[in-house]
Amino acid sequence: AALSAAWNDGDERAVYHILMRELDDEQLVDMVLDHMGF
Repeated sequence: AALSAAWNDGDERAVYHILMRELDDEQLVDMVLDHMGF
């Protein structure tokens, strides 16, 4: 839920922090954000 709320706000930093906490892999997070158009 936190991810979609941050996403809807367009809060890239919050999205990044949530993904880092979940995935714990900076390269993967960057790839995901890039893929999603952030």
